[in-house]
Amino acid sequence: MFKTTCFDIWRQEKEMPRLITLCKELDDKLAGGIVAGLITEFCGGPGCGKTQMCLQLCINVQFPRTVGGLQGKAVYLDTNQDFSPTRLLEMAVCTEKRFHRTLHKTDIHTHAQNSFTANSIMNGVTYIYCQGFLMLQAAVKKLHEMLMEDKEIKLIVIDSFSFPLRVIEEVSERTGILYTLLSELQHLAVEYKLIVSRSRFLFWSLNN
Repeated sequence: MFKTTCFDIWRQEKEMPRLITLCKELDDKLAGGIVAGLITEFCGGPGCGKTQMCLQLCINVQFPRTVGGLQGKAVYLDTNQDFSPTRLLEMAVCTEKRFHRTLHKTDIHTHAQNSFTANSIMNGVTYIYCQGFLMLQAAVKKLHEMLMEDKEIKLIVIDSFSFPLRVIEEVSERTGILYTLLSELQHLAVEYKLIVSRSRFLFWSLNN
C-alpha cells in the first residue's frame, strides 16, 4: 500500500501509446497525439467537424507499426446516425494515397504499403448503432467482452455521447448514468490502454 509515487504515475502516462490526428498543430499541443488511458472529448456545435475527426481517428489508429502507428482497430458507437460509410471510404481512399506517396520517399519495406489499404481500413472499423441511452449503456458493457476477444482494438469512438442523454429530464438520473458510463469507459481505457474519443454537442450554440 502507498507504494506508487507521482513519478511512477507520470512515467506510466508518458509511456502510454498516442494516436496522431494528422493535424500538426493539434498533435503538437497534445504532445504527440491523443493519449491512451484517458477519455478525450471533442466539443462543438453541429457542422464543426466532430464526426469528421472521429472518422479520421478510425483510420489513423490503423497505421502500421513499421511507420510508428498503432496498427489497431476501432469500434464506432453511433447514437445519432451521423456515421457515413461512404464518407469513411472516401477518407480512407485519400489517406491510403497520401500514405503511399509518403512511403515512396522512404526506404520502409513495401509490406507496410500492402497492409494499409482502403479495404483494410473499412474492415478495421466495427460499427454499432445505439438507439437511445439504454442501448448505449448495453454497448459500453459489451465492450469489455469485445476487448477480451480482440486485442487489436485500440480505439473506442462515441458519436455523440450527449445526444442519447438529452431525453432524460431528471438531472440526478442523467448525472448518475453519465457518471457510470464515464467510469466504465475510463476503466477500460486504463486496463486495455485504449484511446477513448467522444464527441459532444454544445446545445447552447444552436441558439447563438
